[in-house]
Amino acid sequence: DGTEMRDIDWKRLYQHIGYVNVIISYVKEFEKDPEEIRRRVMGEAQFLRGWYYYMLVNLYAKPYSEKTASMDLGVPLNITEYIEDKYFSRDPVRKVYLQIVADLKAAADNLAGIVQPTFYRVNEAAARTLLSRVYLYMGEWQLAIEECDKIIASGCKLQNMNTMSGQWLNTVDSPEILFTQGSYSMQFLMDNSLISYAAQGGGRYRASDELISLYKKYESEGVVDLRNTAFLEPSSRYCPGFFFVRKSPDLSTKSGLAKVYDACLIRSAEVYLNKAEAQAMLDQSEAINTIKVLMNNRYKDGIIPVIDGLNGKALVDFIREERRRELCLEGHRWFDLTRMCTPQEFVSIIKAAKPESTPKEYHVKFPIPQREIDLSQNMITQNEGYGQ
Repeated sequence: DGTEMRDIDWKRLYQHIGYVNVIISYVKEFEKDPEEIRRRVMGEAQFLRGWYYYMLVNLYAKPYSEKTASMDLGVPLNITEYIEDKYFSRDPVRKVYLQIVADLKAAADNLAGIVQPTFYRVNEAAARTLLSRVYLYMGEWQLAIEECDKIIASGCKLQNMNTMSGQWLNTVDSPEILFTQGSYSMQFLMDNSLISYAAQGGGRYRASDELISLYKKYESEGVVDLRNTAFLEPSSRYCPGFFFVRKSPDLSTKSGLAKVYDACLIRSAEVYLNKAEAQAMLDQSEAINTIKVLMNNRYKDGIIPVIDGLNGKALVDFIREERRRELCLEGHRWFDLTRMCTPQEFVSIIKAAKPESTPKEYHVKFPIPQREIDLSQNMITQNEGYGQ
């Protein structure tokens, strides 16, 4: 309706990029510190810069397309630690992605062999997992497979839900957590104790009927998806029949227990999903065995949907559906929709989920904050569709 959206993400992400630019530039000068410490600090900073630009280009630019990435407008690249006397403009999507790849490759190399004291500090496996995801977005299928293979070769453990102790998957004891930081958003977006909001019938979110149905899709075949009960929590009596997604302890009811955050979460399950999708896109039948590794840890007693014989689009669709079930509410869905779908398909999916909504094709990307356009003397241009 022409009202400017309040957007703090652009500013915050570029502030953080400014911080890590300084670290990357100056860490080599601390020659008296042990080499391992310098490599660790450098790798952590490079990973974070790669992550920040990954977020920026996927929020504010078109999804990567090999045919148009060199022409599509991405986001401004600033990788220097000093203030440049110039107005920045938007670099092409391809250039931004190549910078992300360079940062993540360097991060993985610098973090090789370093054992971190906590998963709040990034390690080599987490850097390579994000790199494999970026390759997936770029359609670099073989490169994505190679990164996943490196992680699996070094040990890529999964939590078997058949033997999982406790209610939640994403806890400090989970062998799947490779890296996490930020905040735990679900406690606010899907709070099961907000009585006043519930009584008014609004003020919070719930799991969609479409998502819930995916976990029950194969029940008629005697296949039980353990994520159905592990991930979904029935609503309180104020909104009967609704479900909330719960992968970590709820701070509102289990104060202080949530220590795995969904704002930035990288875990080992994604490695098998990334590899399987890349293999399927290359028509490699081995994709079936790859995805089965994950499925054997997610379905009751190892009884999984029959996928032997799937190939082509049917296999790709199944793997992407499994991705939907596994990674829901962990920050993947929006980016997955924009990379997998045409703008027209994107609009159809949003409308199906929320019929009263009015999505447009250009909504696949966020508007550039007007303040940034003004400060750049219009060197930074607005995304098509906004302000028109």
